[in-house]
Amino acid sequence: MTDLGTTTVASIEALFAAVRNDYRTWNTQSFPWFRGEPLSTKTPLLPVLFREPGKHDENRLLQQFRMKAPSLGLGTVPPRDHTDQWLFLARHVGLPTRLLDWTEGLLVALLFAVYNSQGEPREAKDGAVVWMLDPVALNDLSTPSHRSRENEFPLPWVNDPTDQTNRSELLTALAALADDKIEDRAGHLVGIRDSIPANIGAANFIRAWGGQLKDLGTNLPIAVHGTSIHPRITAQKRSGLISEWPV
Repeated sequence: MTDLGTTTVASIEALFAAVRNDYRTWNTQSFPWFRGEPLSTKTPLLPVLFREPGKHDENRLLQQFRMKAPSLGLGTVPPRDHTDQWLFLARHVGLPTRLLDWTEGLLVALLFAVYNSQGEPREAKDGAVVWMLDPVALNDLSTPSHRSRENEFPLPWVNDPTDQTNRSELLTALAALADDKIEDRAGHLVGIRDSIPANIGAANFIRAWGGQLKDLGTNLPIAVHGTSIHPRITAQKRSGLISEWPV
């Protein structure tokens, strides 16, 4: 990974000061996201699915998890077709997926940096690092043709507009049919459909469930808010990056 220029701190106060100083240089109203990891990790900022290429069959794991989850004592499970909720729940209980967990809480990220998954303090030799991300800027890099609004993220459950007609498209099409100045109405209607941007969040989710379209998804990860399918997801203020390929 390219050296991004890290800042070493020795106290929580110094951590808050470093975050404030960096955030001021961003010139944005978007809230930063944070991720805590051991400094010694060999795969920083990489989803579990991509840490050992070819080791896991993501779709097979997800399908088996969806079949067995009702008997695992997880409480309420999502309806079978709510694939975004299933993916977030699978990641929450530890399945290797293309999701990378982030949080809007700085201290939550710090906790994950200094404690392991069993709730035990990490060894001093492992070190600790807290990453800071501008998620809206990342989405703008992932989709240069579409600028995101501050603190606004794609919805992971909305289908690509080419799959079904939405209300705006239908109203525009009806207006075109009534406009005598439009000679090529069929071509005009095709243009309306082509002009609707794909939902980049949902596209990457579809690939996790076995979608095979080669042009589906993005080369860079997409930042989306996590669907609060479990109380701990809400408590940890978790969001995530949904990746198409490793970064």
